[in-house]
Amino acid sequence: MAALSAATELPTLPLDRALELVLVLRAGRHDRFPRAASRWIERWLAETVGVTVDEVHEVAQALVHVDDAHVCAALGAIFHERGQRSLERAVARWAP
Repeated sequence: MAALSAATELPTLPLDRALELVLVLRAGRHDRFPRAASRWIERWLAETVGVTVDEVHEVAQALVHVDDAHVCAALGAIFHERGQRSLERAVARWAP
């Protein structure tokens, strides 16, 4: 997969681009999706102050069901409320 190859060549993938890669893997039902999603959530937690357990649950569930427009909108809303506009835009680009 070209996206994976390109991502491995970068020293550090920005969080929004890493999210897009997770969404690509999910859309393609790639077997690397679960691990990539888990790693992305770990990173999001490390880089975002004050994330609640409910938010972690909502984001994890949304990544699994991101092919649903309502779920996608809810995920974008979480990022919007946190002021994470680049993550919101990344989700919007993948909205069904």
